[in-house]
Amino acid sequence: MRKGRTRGSATSTAVRARAREKFIATLRATCNVSEAARTAGIDRATAYRWRDANKEFLGLWLDAEKEAADALEGEAWRRGVEGVEEPVFHQGKVCGHIRKYSDRMLEILLKGHKPKRFVEKAAVEINQSQTLRVGIDREAYRRALRDPAARLAANTLIKAMSKPEAVVVEAKVVRKRKPRKKAKAKTRARKAKA
Repeated sequence: MRKGRTRGSATSTAVRARAREKFIATLRATCNVSEAARTAGIDRATAYRWRDANKEFLGLWLDAEKEAADALEGEAWRRGVEGVEEPVFHQGKVCGHIRKYSDRMLEILLKGHKPKRFVEKAAVEINQSQTLRVGIDREAYRRALRDPAARLAANTLIKAMSKPEAVVVEAKVVRKRKPRKKAKAKTRARKAKA
């Protein structure tokens, strides 16, 4: 430490204030915390500590992010509606320009501003006013407990039934029977005779 400077002096406070100003200005321009921290000459963790400890700095941070997001939205609108001029080359030389529009930017803007109309929807409706009646065949349950997959399904059903917020529509334990080897042999013998 240099002579004449002590921790917490006016000089270090002024340096900290300039770093905060640079950080907020860069965050407002880029919407990027890492870039803002590099420009201010501080570590990202320092910026987050300042944000958590100082409500005024937090307010400036949030305002800067909102302004940056508005600028990004403006650029998306420009690319989608006004388009971007791109050069057209012929034999390595610029021979003109063409305006290209971004359908994807328009789609994103429409989803953001009119979600009811443009966002894909997947809805599941559950009517909880109906009563569920479950009957368990004791013999089928005992047989099911021998099969690990069926045991898991039965235990899941029992747990779901014990929770009042759980909704169970229908549960069945279906066990497929394996054909007997003798029956297969008889069928083969019949086919061989015919």
